[in-house]
Amino acid sequence: MSDVLTSLLRSGGPPPKIDRLLRAALLEEAVAAEAWRSFEATADFDHLTAGETRLIGLAARRLPSIAPDSPMLARMGGIARSNWSRSQLVVSEAASGLRALAAVAIPILVIKDVSRIAAGDPLARGRMIYEIDLVVGPETVSQAFDILVVDGWQPAGPGTPRYQRAHLADATVVNLVRGRFGRLNLYQTPFQAPFLAPMDESAVWERAVEGKLGGTNVRLPSAADAVAIAIAYGIACTNASSDWLFDIGAAFDAGLDWKLFAAIVHRRGLQAPAVAVLQYLGERLNRAVPPEILDDLRRAAVRRPFVLLATLAEMRLGSRGIGLFPFFRVVAEQMRLRNWRRRWRRATRWLRQSMFDR
Repeated sequence: MSDVLTSLLRSGGPPPKIDRLLRAALLEEAVAAEAWRSFEATADFDHLTAGETRLIGLAARRLPSIAPDSPMLARMGGIARSNWSRSQLVVSEAASGLRALAAVAIPILVIKDVSRIAAGDPLARGRMIYEIDLVVGPETVSQAFDILVVDGWQPAGPGTPRYQRAHLADATVVNLVRGRFGRLNLYQTPFQAPFLAPMDESAVWERAVEGKLGGTNVRLPSAADAVAIAIAYGIACTNASSDWLFDIGAAFDAGLDWKLFAAIVHRRGLQAPAVAVLQYLGERLNRAVPPEILDDLRRAAVRRPFVLLATLAEMRLGSRGIGLFPFFRVVAEQMRLRNWRRRWRRATRWLRQSMFDR
């Protein structure tokens, strides 16, 4: 059973080209050099995918040492500078909105990829940022929404700002746009369904650390929360864009409270995606995962086999030869939704009550 599970989990990892770029960006020089040569030999540099372009920005900083004779050296450096410039434009567009929220003392928690920029991590320089993800909490979301609309932000979805405001209680995220580069996602909670844990949302804020984004002081998730958040949001795009796996690898290098991380994973029902990601990080990116943590999560994931299979299907399992039929994907996904229905109902009641109590 262990060998079968290991094989299944391996198939949930990113496709070969993405894997090679991650290895080039994160592994020791000799192995990273081989990974880059393999990528360079098979890549179509005139038709790079968005996921490849994002990871090239992170690997480019190492190319002068791992591939000094590469004919693509200058071109890859240009991609990294382009990624950085676009990210700066996105942050700059959001700066006035961040200042406006801070001026009325609305707490701001920055999550996902932009949190590493807000932390001042030098490894985030090549990170491509398309949007800013902010959590303000259900008790201040209406006030924050109004402030951002005054600042020139408009809902990206259907309906007027007035319509969107009237439905804030039912929305865990509101997508806002401004100008050419302004993309902002306004959340009420750091996690979304099906990984909401109503009684644990305040703990994410309590563990948060200081950061700065666009000249404004913000809060950032702790390392353990940041890794859990990356897994929760990242599993849906493993096959297309896996720079969030780079973020997790960098978090491992900086140090992680493994007991806290495991507790967060269990409370939020993240065992299945977490075990797939941790196995990939250990086997392919040489990041050490405590065996007792990995074994504990594997046992928990196996106890919910339909959730595990649905998670692996979502991570593009089957598109690379494992033989998981589309019909079974649908069945597994429905089973996962049934297993999480109770948690979703509790989370919805908590969000509504928080809105009424503000």
